[in-house]
Amino acid sequence: FNPSPVDAALTYATPAPQAPADVSASLRNNPNVDAAQTVTIGASQPFAMLTSIAAGTGDAVVYLDDLQAGQQVQVLTREGVHVLGGPLPIEAQDMILREDYGFQSAARYDTRYLNQPKELAYRQADLFLGAKAMPTTAQVFDEAGGVMDGVPVAARLETARISNNLVGDTRGQVVAAGALEINGQALGALVTKSGPLQATDIAAWLNAANMPGVSAAAVNEIVIPASQLQLTRNLTLKGDSGTLDTITAPTGGFASASALVSAINEKRFTTGVEAGVAADGSVVLKNLEQFAGEHITIGPADLSGKSDNALGLRAGAVSGQVVMTRTLADPVNQEIRISVGTAGSALDLQTIGLRMGVYIADQSSDEYMVMVQGEGVLKAAARYTTSTLDLKQALRAEPFDVTFLANDRYTITDKSTGSVLSTRSFDASVLPAEISYRG
Repeated sequence: FNPSPVDAALTYATPAPQAPADVSASLRNNPNVDAAQTVTIGASQPFAMLTSIAAGTGDAVVYLDDLQAGQQVQVLTREGVHVLGGPLPIEAQDMILREDYGFQSAARYDTRYLNQPKELAYRQADLFLGAKAMPTTAQVFDEAGGVMDGVPVAARLETARISNNLVGDTRGQVVAAGALEINGQALGALVTKSGPLQATDIAAWLNAANMPGVSAAAVNEIVIPASQLQLTRNLTLKGDSGTLDTITAPTGGFASASALVSAINEKRFTTGVEAGVAADGSVVLKNLEQFAGEHITIGPADLSGKSDNALGLRAGAVSGQVVMTRTLADPVNQEIRISVGTAGSALDLQTIGLRMGVYIADQSSDEYMVMVQGEGVLKAAARYTTSTLDLKQALRAEPFDVTFLANDRYTITDKSTGSVLSTRSFDASVLPAEISYRG
């Protein structure tokens, strides 16, 4: 309803491409860290607009690896609505929220939806920053080979191998209390019992949170291809709770991978390490069950920079990793989410072997821009389903209200969710007076 004598005209123009480029053009659809793109952020512009996630993009995840101290991941809309990350100080707002970097020039910075749960989030979208695992579905076939309804599989979140030399501060503290959260609950301090941090320490720390349905276990399984074995060489082994011992090669070397495995297992109660042969002929090395996840130290020392042991591995300690699962007992809460708390940073997440990710579940309801603040070099990778959304038709299906709060300021509000899509400045002296939103 327009009570004024002023006539309004409504037109649509296809939006021109803006920086940063959409994820489908800027990052390969491959979440593997080996496929990640290197990003360098310098002092002259201490932030990088990495990519944008177009409306309609399906289940997008942007992974940020090797983040440096002081770097922070931020996610905003082009209208300056800040949805994930940490608040921008005034100086950063002035530097970043510019048309040159893809933001709407008249939009005002808005933090009301920052890091909110889905029910309170911007457009009630499921947006998350951290590491996340969801239940999956295993495909099942009948006796004739026909596809049947899938079987639910519990959420599983697996870390990378942790660093083998983390010793913490003078108290042995590696991660401060409150630095990380699991499903919204703050975790206590992560402290090493003695010596370097073990995957077993991390698993015990996570289990101490007593999160309903969530359990963590440490594992350390080392797979050595048959082609890598050096069967004429000796081998020394030691699990963290075991004693170093030597597996000596017989004259002429071990007859086969199986012979090497037998020799390793003869000393397993001393070293705390056992082995097996996989179906493809690989040798699989792991801790005894009661020591699962501990470091395994392999020797003897390298010779001229090359492996000098029967496994063909470089000498040194190989650390374990942690596997978290969550039961399906609760019909609603079935995910695992590890996020950064108020006292933490992305480095804390990386310390326990997890990747920092920007998760936009289901079909993206808006266009989101992913950026990183802070100098340093990092890597970015992504997984997504490219948007095929017709933006013009989408606008017709998503009614919004324009409300003037004052003569020089108005809001655009999504009618279906009540979310404020934009708060903008308005200059009535500029003619023709115009309001432009997504086309």
